[in-house]
Amino acid sequence: MRNSFIFYRSIYEAIRDLPRDVQGEIYTAIMEYGLYGKETEQLKPIARSIFTLVKPLLHNDITRFENGKRGGRPKNLNKTETEPKNNRTETEQKPNQNQSETTEKCVRENIDNILDNNLNLENNNNSLSPLPSPSLADAEFEKFWNLYNKKQDRKRCEAKFKKLSKTDKAKIFETLPAYVASTPDEQYRKNPLTYLNGECWNNEIINRNGTRQTSAPSNRQSADLSKFRDESRHYSSESDF
Repeated sequence: MRNSFIFYRSIYEAIRDLPRDVQGEIYTAIMEYGLYGKETEQLKPIARSIFTLVKPLLHNDITRFENGKRGGRPKNLNKTETEPKNNRTETEQKPNQNQSETTEKCVRENIDNILDNNLNLENNNNSLSPLPSPSLADAEFEKFWNLYNKKQDRKRCEAKFKKLSKTDKAKIFETLPAYVASTPDEQYRKNPLTYLNGECWNNEIINRNGTRQTSAPSNRQSADLSKFRDESRHYSSESDF
């Protein structure tokens, strides 16, 4: 146990912009290790990562402190000191005084990298948006596409259909079931793009037996139309959010 330890300015500057709860975790972990030599358990990921980088710096200070209590580095008693010969020069190796500063700088850089990576991850997560729900226009076209049931040239059909007015779309869904019923053989049914370009929902429907049919749908066709309108309202209400 120690009464004090060195707390570097670079550590404070690296973590001062973190949320208070994360700062508290890091400060507590540093105090526990610096004073008591204990590692705090169950740290959050950011606090654990930063403490792992700071720990070697604290450990070096503790080691120097313990060595100082024992009188410093032990001398090599077996070493025999000899004077250099006259024809040689002795080169003394200077101690690296910047070793502590270099270690501190590396720790600061590593902490900054962790914080930058975490910020980028949060920004990426925040930039993700939920997939939009199908729009009313998409729902209307899907209904037309399935009712017409002659699937040719979908891309151009969809572009054409979405440009139609609400009145035209309503007329299509009123008359389309009767037109499809009058052409059970798809090869005699107009291509969907031809149907849209020619505004064929305004044409009179002639059944295969030669009888003429008005635009009023049958009971079953009315049920299909009512179901479609219910689905359209459902998609419309979802798109309002």
